[in-house]
Amino acid sequence: MPVHDWQFWIVTLAALCAAAWLLRGVIPGLSRKKKGQKRATLTIGGKSIEK
Repeated sequence: MPVHDWQFWIVTLAALCAAAWLLRGVIPGLSRKKKGQKRATLTIGGKSIEK
């Protein structure tokens, strides 16, 4: 492993960032919460049910 080469560390960092971006939905700390989400209204037989 060329640990003394600066290019090795740049490519390694880029690969880690790419992996984090791909796994952002799986890893709880990396996911972004969407603001302004609305809750759905459930209806059964035409009547609204509030939760």
